Amino acid sequence: MIARNGVSTLWSTGRCLSLPAFQRQLTDRASEDTVKLQLTILARIAAAATLLAANAAQAQQTAKLAILQELSGAGASAGTNAKNGAEMALKEINAASGILGRKIEATVPDTQSNPGVAKGLATKAVDDGVFAVIGPTFLGSIMASMAETKRAEIPNFTGGEAASITQQGNSCIFRTRFTQTTAMPKVARYVASNLKARTVAVTFVKNDFGKGGSDSFNKAAEAAGIKLVEDISTDSGQVDFSAPHKPPGELLADPNIERLVLGGAHACAATATTH
Repeated sequence: MIARNGVSTLWSTGRCLSLPAFQRQLTDRASEDTVKLQLTILARIAAAATLLAANAAQAQQTAKLAILQELSGAGASAGTNAKNGAEMALKEINAASGILGRKIEATVPDTQSNPGVAKGLATKAVDDGVFAVIGPTFLGSIMASMAETKRAEIPNFTGGEAASITQQGNSCIFRTRFTQTTAMPKVARYVASNLKARTVAVTFVKNDFGKGGSDSFNKAAEAAGIKLVEDISTDSGQVDFSAPHKPPGELLADPNIERLVLGGAHACAATATTH
């Protein structure tokens, strides 16, 4: 989120702009529509290539797809958006005779935002003979589960933004969104060029995803002439933004801070704005 001492900027509520919302603007469409468009294209490519190569699959009447998403827990917001987009795409694809004449049969299990559960569901998807896997989205879950899809050489698509996902040498993983190393410098340049800010405070989630985004933003902000006044870590899923952390309202009231950048999942950013 980017806010300035109570002055409205570009968030949908009329007050400010959260990083998740800003990144959705960078992809030119709202979250569900973006996922829908991307998964329509990617599912067609992956399914066609896999079905043509697998003789055993020719005897099947349907093509199996696994949508592994965070439908509960800390990642429920991101996972539900991805699930909704995928289901919209599948409905359109199946209405148009499916892929190579076969309808797509999708299962949508809940990873519970738990890496161990995600890995187990990926293993089951492989055993079930799916042609592709969509998800999970959260870093810990996709890092655990993509080892299983790689082992089976099954295409795996994710909306996760952490740069480390595609730095593992996994040829079966495909990302459908910007990485942090691409998106966060854009945020920094927006703050400097569009908002004309020269001082900021940054909060980030205390995990590999949050730290990677914070590091990318801070590096680009320094290059753009922005001074970092506060750099505050928070816990994943945190709902209390009072002591020992400075709450967003207190940061915004500081005359030395022109903008506040709240990094994290949609739910965390939304909760922080109430403080």
